[in-house]
Amino acid sequence: MNSVINRFLKKNESIVATEPLERDSRHEFLDFLISLGSRTSQLRQYRAQVEEFTFSRQELVADLQLLKMYLELEGYLLYKDPRYIGTSDKLRAMIQIEFPVIAQKEVFAPFYTNGKNRELALTRNFISYTLQQIKNNEQSKDHANRWLRFLSLKLQHQTELDLVSQINTIRELRENYHEMSNELVDAFGSEFAAELQGSCYRSFKEYYQ
Repeated sequence: MNSVINRFLKKNESIVATEPLERDSRHEFLDFLISLGSRTSQLRQYRAQVEEFTFSRQELVADLQLLKMYLELEGYLLYKDPRYIGTSDKLRAMIQIEFPVIAQKEVFAPFYTNGKNRELALTRNFISYTLQQIKNNEQSKDHANRWLRFLSLKLQHQTELDLVSQINTIRELRENYHEMSNELVDAFGSEFAAELQGSCYRSFKEYYQ
């Protein structure tokens, strides 16, 4: 998936501080994944990390944090756990049944699509994340709010688009992104824009690794 992000952008840490939340369905989801494995020391460590983890109050960031933890657990179950027998497709299909609300989150959309639909889902998630991060910066939040309003329809996930519409939407979003980048440069200078967008790119890319 990183290759898709690289193709879109061509140019480690999130620039947004997280705030604590009460235990929620994300914790229950991770507990379920852990229960699929055997009682190894590594899974006990995962469980301890889940118990202590507090998700961001920003929903998109919290969902990306959940995604990263899911990918770590999925990798462990598929390739290291002595008990779990299955594939990523079977595990993700199980999630759709057991945790449909989680599976329907936009950050998980690339797992359930292929080809240009997957690229479009990643592109939308990347732009949404970037705009959210820019919005959190006091200097640039007005620009982000305006772009969020302008792109609101394009950033909504649509699975019924045909191939031509998918390609055109990706192209339009790429053009919108570069237009937004140029606007940030004009308003705040190239150094500010490069640092802000570079941080967004690196942190977003890490979520999908």
